[in-house]
Amino acid sequence: MTKDKEVIENLSDGILNLSSFEPVSEFEPYKNLYSRMQEKAFKILEKNQYFAKDKQQAIFLNKDDLALISVDLEAGIAKEMKKIENGLFILNSSVSLAPFLGILGTVWGILISLFEMQKGASFSNTVIIQGLSTALATTVIGLLIAIPALIGYAYLKSVAKSVYIDLGVYSQELVSKLELQYKKVD
Repeated sequence: MTKDKEVIENLSDGILNLSSFEPVSEFEPYKNLYSRMQEKAFKILEKNQYFAKDKQQAIFLNKDDLALISVDLEAGIAKEMKKIENGLFILNSSVSLAPFLGILGTVWGILISLFEMQKGASFSNTVIIQGLSTALATTVIGLLIAIPALIGYAYLKSVAKSVYIDLGVYSQELVSKLELQYKKVD
């Protein structure tokens, strides 16, 4: 983000004059927020120009215009976060379901052991060991799925939270820069 932020900060002829903002990274949310801010600001400036008494006078953004842009950027952040967090439910579901599948396998293995013992009148260690082996193997598989899924989910959720904070700061900086350049001095 810092490279993208530098592009915005180094604009000398106005934040809205950046026609083809290309972020350094392939990460689109910053570009999408900038485009959203630019589009909303142009619409508001166009509206202000239309309602201006003197059409030759320079147009500015007022406090309410900037608040509207800020709210629109918050909606943009929510939209970007929805895209970022789109697949996290799969990891979260895996964390919850994998232990249950392990327990199901455990019960199934013990059930098979008991069924084999009931079927054959003789008591055999092999039958019990095979059933317990199946039971323990499925438990291990369930845990081998759940533990990495939990770690991955926690990591990606942390990254998403960090991106959310960065997008919030970035949008505030965009509005601040816009205010410095287009707000009429009272």
